[in-house]
Amino acid sequence: MASQSKAAWSVTLGVATALGLALAGCHQDATEPTSRKPPYIAIVVKAETAFLDEPGVRYTYRIKGLSTGSTYDTLVTVAPSDTVIVSVSEGTYQVSLSNLPEKCVSRYGLVQEVVVPPNTNTAIVRYFVGCNMPLAVRVYTAGLPVDPEFIWEIARKGGGSVETGIVRHREENLFFPTLPPGDYVVSLWNAPEPCVFTNNGGRHQAVTIPPNGGTRIGFSVVCSQVAKRPKLIDFTWSTADSVIGFIATAEDPDFNIALYYFDITDCDGTSILPGGARERGGLHLGRTAYQLRPTIIGAFELGIPPEALVGRCGSLRIQDLDGNTTPTVEKLAGSPVGASPEAISFNAVFRSDVLLGTDLAAHDRDEDFFGTFVAARLRDGTLGPQDGKPDIGIYNSAGYEGTTIPDLPLGGRILYTDVYAVMVYLFDRQGHFRRYVDEDTFH
Repeated sequence: MASQSKAAWSVTLGVATALGLALAGCHQDATEPTSRKPPYIAIVVKAETAFLDEPGVRYTYRIKGLSTGSTYDTLVTVAPSDTVIVSVSEGTYQVSLSNLPEKCVSRYGLVQEVVVPPNTNTAIVRYFVGCNMPLAVRVYTAGLPVDPEFIWEIARKGGGSVETGIVRHREENLFFPTLPPGDYVVSLWNAPEPCVFTNNGGRHQAVTIPPNGGTRIGFSVVCSQVAKRPKLIDFTWSTADSVIGFIATAEDPDFNIALYYFDITDCDGTSILPGGARERGGLHLGRTAYQLRPTIIGAFELGIPPEALVGRCGSLRIQDLDGNTTPTVEKLAGSPVGASPEAISFNAVFRSDVLLGTDLAAHDRDEDFFGTFVAARLRDGTLGPQDGKPDIGIYNSAGYEGTTIPDLPLGGRILYTDVYAVMVYLFDRQGHFRRYVDEDTFH
């Protein structure tokens, strides 16, 4: 690895003048070695606003060969305004920018690829960097086969000026260097039909620009292959005792549904949950593995009072192993008719200090019982940082069909002393669910 700051000499290559230069595998002296020869990669930074004028700011570039057999891998650290030139062989390279200050944004991301064809003198990598802007908007796409032509719009709340433009790069940051402080709505239009906005707020995001600026938001657009895209056939949710439960049926032509995202929203794409949507994976394993049309049940101990859910929507999106996704479906809470399932008997008990068993028998007067979702209340800090509340761990993401619940092996991250209670949630096919809790797991 070579690390090089400003060189004391320059080389004119017809397209750039080297203010900073490095050669992989060695430190550069004040005169160019006789072994230096084309082709070169030149890394040029254009400041779309003034460079950040703070002492000690340095950019680091990693140039790594991607071609078969290439061992080229070097680091170059220079001042923000310096141009970097390295001598390479023909081939494909990845250039990564790091140490970018938090106040700065790179318009086209931090990672670029460059091809150095045979008989080339210089291949150029350009970064466009803006710092201390009132607003920067990141647009990220996944699965889009061509560069997008999204239309962006920014409007001041309560009326006022509207600006529009076009996003032409699949991973682009939009710069707004002259917006005055205030409240705005940023929107993104013209996404292809098989694409889904997966960011909080969907295609519209409300932002507030403070007097000192520095506001950043992001749009994430996931696009699917139409022939392989999963479908959400049915979805209903309800709430009881500050617990939320849902039942859904999905279909995937490739039999590889993998995960889901559940949220409570304002019915217009914006989450009301701290931390946003809840992600649960593992649907490609266990009961729902390799299923064309699996039924999924889930429950969430969110602690939201019923009055806070009035007029709110449950939101569900299901994704497969290849990244293909259903549209996000938002629905008001259901009011299923009929009776809820009931537990005839329920006992969670340690069969040993490394095995937690659950015995359950259930009855449903409507004879449409589906299955059971299971969770455990654990010592605070067992699954993550301590926050003053018990952790909730689930047995699996899709729930169990019927009443047979596999014994849960303990050890490693979860010990028997970490388990405070086991909760079972009984679901019928209409969306009714009922929750039972066993806080004495030793008997």
